[in-house]
Amino acid sequence: AAERWEKSVEVDPWEKSGWLRWAKVEEARGGAGRARGVLERSLKYVGKNVVVLRALAMLEAREGNHEMARKVFKAAAAIETEKRFRPKTMQAWGLHEANLGNYKVASAIYRRATELAPDDASIWRAIGELESKAGNPEKAREAHKQAVALQPSDPRLWYSWAHCELTAGDAIRAEQLFIQAATMGATPDLAFSPRQTQDVLRVRATALRDAAQLAFRAGRFSRCAEMLEEALAETPADADLWRQLAEVHGRGKNAEAARAVYQRGVKAGMAK
Repeated sequence: AAERWEKSVEVDPWEKSGWLRWAKVEEARGGAGRARGVLERSLKYVGKNVVVLRALAMLEAREGNHEMARKVFKAAAAIETEKRFRPKTMQAWGLHEANLGNYKVASAIYRRATELAPDDASIWRAIGELESKAGNPEKAREAHKQAVALQPSDPRLWYSWAHCELTAGDAIRAEQLFIQAATMGATPDLAFSPRQTQDVLRVRATALRDAAQLAFRAGRFSRCAEMLEEALAETPADADLWRQLAEVHGRGKNAEAARAVYQRGVKAGMAK
């Protein structure tokens, strides 16, 4: 595959997609150094392209070269700011800093991103998740409110908010938000790509599973079973969901019902 993309860039070295795919293949083969070389060579042809620079910064971040990653992130972010692009680089940079525990730095980067794209719900979601990790539940809550106000039909935003409430210790509110997430996106927005649509369906099922687990911990086994059944309607081949449903019936001392669940799961084609 690497040879294929190498030939592709020989034919058209000014097209960034060939360079990016070549670098991705090289990294997947364990050649981070070769991937870096590919991306650096591409800049001679595509110029200071923000997508290529972002890919290079993320490669450096994955390799643990944090100072170099910051340098390249900064260069790409400057281009985004100058040309008023959607701040994808700032989001990636902010996430990198957050993963390193640099919450104040990450927060500053995310806030700059909102200046470029105040209507981007994903940035507000990122801020909410960051504030939750930093131990600021009120700020996390406000950021998530902003996110769902911008895109109320996206279950991923409600799901993220639910986890922030769970982290803050409010299991009741978290369960409500998980259920809210599960009811969103029944007809995904036409703006969603096929990949995003699959992500939406997965999040809905996961939200039901997480809500069911909270109901289970609270001893509400009937409600737990209802939610697991709803989740299985979304992902009928999910073996974990079938096992959880059987366990619920087992806790209710209904061995026959638990056995029937396993039989249904096998018929539905659940993974072994």
